[in-house]
Amino acid sequence: MNKYRHRIMGVAAAIGLAVTAAGCAGSPAPAPIDDSSATAELTDVRVAIMPLSGLAPFFLALDNGYFEEEGLRLETEMAAGGAAVIPALIAGDYDIGIGNAFNYMNAAGSGLDLQIITHIYSVTSGTQYDGIFTMPDSGIKTPADLVGKTIAINTIHSVSDFQIVAEMESLGFDRDDYQFVEMPFPDMPAALEQGHVDAAMMAEPFFTQVQEQIGATPVLSSPDRFSSIPDMANLPFGVFSATGGFIAENPEIVSAFQRAFDRARDEVIKDPQLGLDAFLNHSDMDPSLASKLSWPNFERAQVADFERMLRLMDEVGYLEGDLDVNDVLAF
Repeated sequence: MNKYRHRIMGVAAAIGLAVTAAGCAGSPAPAPIDDSSATAELTDVRVAIMPLSGLAPFFLALDNGYFEEEGLRLETEMAAGGAAVIPALIAGDYDIGIGNAFNYMNAAGSGLDLQIITHIYSVTSGTQYDGIFTMPDSGIKTPADLVGKTIAINTIHSVSDFQIVAEMESLGFDRDDYQFVEMPFPDMPAALEQGHVDAAMMAEPFFTQVQEQIGATPVLSSPDRFSSIPDMANLPFGVFSATGGFIAENPEIVSAFQRAFDRARDEVIKDPQLGLDAFLNHSDMDPSLASKLSWPNFERAQVADFERMLRLMDEVGYLEGDLDVNDVLAF
């Protein structure tokens, strides 16, 4: 039994008006209309999202009605970060939630009932999609200058945390050599400009925004990180996940969500402008600024890519428990 609410979108009123109008015009009474095919039963699905340009395929599917065509009515809510979505999924506040593969695989390894249902995007070695930023007058020019400094990240023990620690360790610095400050992405530009933090780890669209609007400069960006840790290139970062219980009870909902998203994904891969337009429909970013955004890789990640992330997590000491990658993938 599906425990999620269903609503019927009726057309009886419209049909009644049409019949009345026809009668007034002296036309013969129409034959009875079977409206069973004209009604659509939509299942409400609560989805946690984030204000990232990497969600362009999702926004396109939302705008073009692909989820509705699959029988789903999405109720979206903005989340602070992927790590914050996990307890909300477990508590049943969301049915499906955005996040990164790092968080969900780590949570699954620690025993939480979570599985990845859709890969959203990866970051390639040549893409300037995320990085650590500082103000020009901060005196921070290299990763070594981050020692003793505060770095804003969207959530503690997240993929941002993981990436910074992995990079700094490769350069000979320990986790205790700098301090993380947790805050949502939208709050980082102002905090950086006003000196509340020394640096901030940001992804698109904030990556471009802080450079263009407040003159922030990157200390460590995606290509820098990948050059020192090649295995981090094209890791499957963005994903949608759900609890194993939700997936088992609602396989048709999960499949419908995957089909709608993949349909839009393929369209964005073929025509990135569709993705940009969809993102702008859900953002107050200036279109001229948005045109400068860097895009991640939307091609579907393979099982081997997730296995590579697990290996890196284990090497850096961020993997909790033992985990078989096939136990956490549900697509």
